[in-house]
Amino acid sequence: MSKRIVSLSLLAVLVLAAGVWLSSAAGPGGAEPGRAPDQTIDDIYAQMALEVPGFAGMRLGPDGETIQVFFKGASADAEPSADLRRAVDGFFQAAGDLPPEKIEVLPAQYDFLQLRQWYDRMRDAVWSVPGVVFTDIDEVKNRLDIGVETEEAAELVEKRLRELGIPREAVDIEISEPVVPDSSLRDRHRPLVGGLEIIGDYAGTSECTLGFNAKRAGVEGFVTASHCSEVLAGVDGTGFYQPTIVTSRQSYQAISLALRPWTRRSSPAAPVRLENSVATATPILSAALVASAATGAR
Repeated sequence: MSKRIVSLSLLAVLVLAAGVWLSSAAGPGGAEPGRAPDQTIDDIYAQMALEVPGFAGMRLGPDGETIQVFFKGASADAEPSADLRRAVDGFFQAAGDLPPEKIEVLPAQYDFLQLRQWYDRMRDAVWSVPGVVFTDIDEVKNRLDIGVETEEAAELVEKRLRELGIPREAVDIEISEPVVPDSSLRDRHRPLVGGLEIIGDYAGTSECTLGFNAKRAGVEGFVTASHCSEVLAGVDGTGFYQPTIVTSRQSYQAISLALRPWTRRSSPAAPVRLENSVATATPILSAALVASAATGAR
């Protein structure tokens, strides 16, 4: 699904719905209570295709409101069936969202279950070909999608598809640049964003995760778990660095937990703020350095 044409809001709904849907469907021997199993949106779409034969995927329409549903064999002016609307409504309701007011049905040649079966059949064989960059089920194009580095790799992939009995017309093969790792969450990043690894400056500290950037009472900062600081749910002045104390190289003094921690049930969250300081021999980066644009930092 790497080239999916959806809005961020729909993507968030899909991810949340996937967790709720699959967790409730796990049944005996499935995932632990309260935890979603390791499933993907493709798994959810395949399940929907089992429940509503012909379902081939969905996306947010260009108006930002209509949910466009791809359906095998549908006519250009088809209306959603009661079963299809029930499935789509239930999918969004499972994520705590309102059902879409409008569903538009678009024709597709294959349903998602068929695409998924072909994808599972080809995956290992295709990835064994040198030069394969990515594989995907593209529900918008209603095709399997394979990226390769060279024409030679494309020819080898076509050969594997013939051997597996997968129709060539159901697969798009495109020349693509190789994927080169650029950085990780443990590398230095500016501006700071949620998910980066941070570390405190007290004895016995370990790596933690920057939660999300925030502003509270006019104070810019971000939120991390309170157990990342020296005193749980307390105001303790812990300094944070990203990614490490040695490599931060920022002339800011951290004033940690200068605001009362936010607490929800038994999981306190620690708001952290930034105060400018003079440059020091070992500069300290506050966990509250929100963005280089706001501070002039690089």
